[in-house]
Amino acid sequence: MPSSNARRQANRARCSIPECGKFAQTRKLCKAHGGGSRCHHPNCRKLAQSRGLCIAHGGGRRCAFDNCSKLAQSKGYCISHGGGRRCHVIDCDKFAQIRGYCKSHSKFVELGSGSWSPVSITGSTTDSFLMKRTILPNNSKISIDFLINPCSMTFDYKEVVPSCLHVTNSGLAHQRSLLSYLDTTKTLIAKQTRT
Repeated sequence: MPSSNARRQANRARCSIPECGKFAQTRKLCKAHGGGSRCHHPNCRKLAQSRGLCIAHGGGRRCAFDNCSKLAQSKGYCISHGGGRRCHVIDCDKFAQIRGYCKSHSKFVELGSGSWSPVSITGSTTDSFLMKRTILPNNSKISIDFLINPCSMTFDYKEVVPSCLHVTNSGLAHQRSLLSYLDTTKTLIAKQTRT
C-alpha cells in the first residue's frame, strides 16, 4: 500500500505546458513556466520567497541575530554571525565551497580516480566521521616525502617537476629539506654537522 505522501504526489496536478512533467504551482503552471506566487513589488516578476516578496525586495529568511536584516544562510544566521557551511578540515574556519571544503583544502583531497574525496572510509562509525573531516598526509598531493626531500619524488606531470630534478647529483648533496625551514634548531644542527 502506497504511503500518504506517495498518494498526495500522484494526485498533484502537472504543468499544463506540453512535455513538461513538473508539478503545477498556480494557474496550472510550474514555477519554470510562470506558476507560483510572484513578488508583489511593482514591475518584479521573480518568485516570492516569503511575505509576498522576492529576496531582492525583502523576502526570504532573515538572520536571527538582534537587529540584523541580512539573509540567513544556515543555522538561522547570516555569514557575518556564524551561518553558512564551514570547511570539513579541523581548525579551518573558511567557508565550504567545493564538496564540503574551502578552496585551499579541496586541492589536497584528490583520489586517483579523478573524483574528489577526503579519505577512503574504513573502520567504525566514529573513525569514519573523524576521517571524513581530516586530511591525511598519504591522501594529499603534497606528501611528507616531498617535504623532506623534494628531489626524491617522481611526478606524473612534466609541468610540475621541481627544477632541482634537472640539477646534477653533486648539487643535490646540499639540498635542504623543506621541513627544516619550520624548526630553526634542526637547521642549526644540520649546519654544524656539515662543517
